[in-house]
Amino acid sequence: MGLSLAKKLQAGINTMDIEERISSLYKLSKEINDPHIRLIFDELFDIIEELLTRNKELTQENQKLRDEINRLKGEQGKPDIKPNKIKRQDISSDKERSRKKKWKKQAKKKDIPIDKEVQCPIDTSTLPPDAKFKYYDSVIQQDIVFERKNTLFKIAVYYSPSKNKTYRAALPPEYNGYHGNGLKSFIVTLHNVCDVTFRKILDFIHSTKIQMSQGALSSILLDNSEWLFQEKQDILRAGLVVSYAQADATASRFFGRNYNTQIICNEYFTSYTTLQNRTRLDILSAFQGLDDRNNLQLIYNEETAHLLDIAKVPVNDKAKLYSMFETHKDPLSLKQFSELVEKEYPELYGKKVTFTKVKEAFAFSFYHSQDEYPIIEYLITDDASEYNNIAILYHALCWVHDARYYKKLMPVVPGHQVIRDDFMKNYWEYYHSLLDYKENPTEKSKEKLYNKFDQIFVPDKKYAQLITCIKRTIQNKEQLLVVLENPDIPLHNNTSELGARQKARKRDISYHTMTPKGLKIQDAWMTIIQTGKKLRINIYSYIKNVVNKSPQSLVDNIYQCANS
Repeated sequence: MGLSLAKKLQAGINTMDIEERISSLYKLSKEINDPHIRLIFDELFDIIEELLTRNKELTQENQKLRDEINRLKGEQGKPDIKPNKIKRQDISSDKERSRKKKWKKQAKKKDIPIDKEVQCPIDTSTLPPDAKFKYYDSVIQQDIVFERKNTLFKIAVYYSPSKNKTYRAALPPEYNGYHGNGLKSFIVTLHNVCDVTFRKILDFIHSTKIQMSQGALSSILLDNSEWLFQEKQDILRAGLVVSYAQADATASRFFGRNYNTQIICNEYFTSYTTLQNRTRLDILSAFQGLDDRNNLQLIYNEETAHLLDIAKVPVNDKAKLYSMFETHKDPLSLKQFSELVEKEYPELYGKKVTFTKVKEAFAFSFYHSQDEYPIIEYLITDDASEYNNIAILYHALCWVHDARYYKKLMPVVPGHQVIRDDFMKNYWEYYHSLLDYKENPTEKSKEKLYNKFDQIFVPDKKYAQLITCIKRTIQNKEQLLVVLENPDIPLHNNTSELGARQKARKRDISYHTMTPKGLKIQDAWMTIIQTGKKLRINIYSYIKNVVNKSPQSLVDNIYQCANS
């Protein structure tokens, strides 16, 4: 059998590509009855899968290194020429996790607000004598008007020789500056809702024969900053009243430097906070509405001592910290704390890893003791470790993110393809069972689903890469099944990822902000606009109210939706 198998394989090996060779080898291996040899083939196929995956990764990395070497030499790298038909590896789970819904066309006319009615009569002289009026048929036209409206106010001016004084008439109430509030509202909407760049807005304004300088446009976009900053903090505070939140981060640019934007959200709000890093201290700052982590508050109490023990801070360091802060009950800012430790205990200040653990312990203690911002009970994120210990009850993980590891598996061995497909079928059936549980949670179904997890995620498949993914899922079992404790939380973190995508689109268009105030205003407007969309409010009306100095906060809407 061995010789026959070798001849069969050798006969076509020169005319096959790698996948055909593997497929042919797999088919021939099925003819072997010896279980020991079959086991060797199974091991061989796992090695082939691993080597092909590593070869693909190394090839991509090698090309990047070549391009970088060429760039440093003053040359160009390999051009990125797209094929006529682009075929990408699809790691999206939208199709598997979503359920098909029966589509039914909905009546939309009833939801359209009517601003003007026009009756269209008919010449009755053209009708038969017996024709009688029955009803009006409704036909709607939707339109919007934007046109220049420059107004010249002629102010009466009188001069009294006897009084040697000039008298000037007052401007009418509708005058609100050299540029009217309607124009200001339109500009703010273009920039913050439609993501139109500064230069394009200026070009458009000039095309309408309205005079506006770069400084004037900048002043309009940076106006109302105090209200916007306060509204952003109030939105975060109101949104965190709900028992759960979702979080993610994405890259940002500020004045040519790399920053990170933290996105905190749930179904009622989305908050954006851009900070220099994405450490645990930065995340704690974002959850307390701080745009500068140097303002993060730290305190020493019993919890601090406990957290220092968990972090395995050396005994000598803990003793010194206790002597320094046992009588110091008031919180210190991160900047003040760092300066004090540098002065009083420079040995600890020089140990970067240990000092980071110390700062985190002090910062978490203050976060759990403060009452200005609600402490989140359930937090849903991807598998990033910096989000650990933020929630006081559970840190839940995203099922869709977990599924991506399986979606990235691209086996070439036919048997491995069958094993993966069968496993993923069970995977998504289990996911849909969790969705059913969310709609009708019971103790019986909770126990059943908890046990069923152990039946599905068993690392006994004859496919090593799949086994690695299964082990990762098993390791995260408790965090993936938090939904069994609280059916209200979502199974995935897509809401925060969609929020991160909005920030990425803003970065693609505007690239980076140039001033700290501009950075804060961008975060504030993004928070307001994305929250307004979730609450289904008229964003343009909201902006007009802000520009007219009569803003209406979104906070009441958040509380109303959360309690309904």
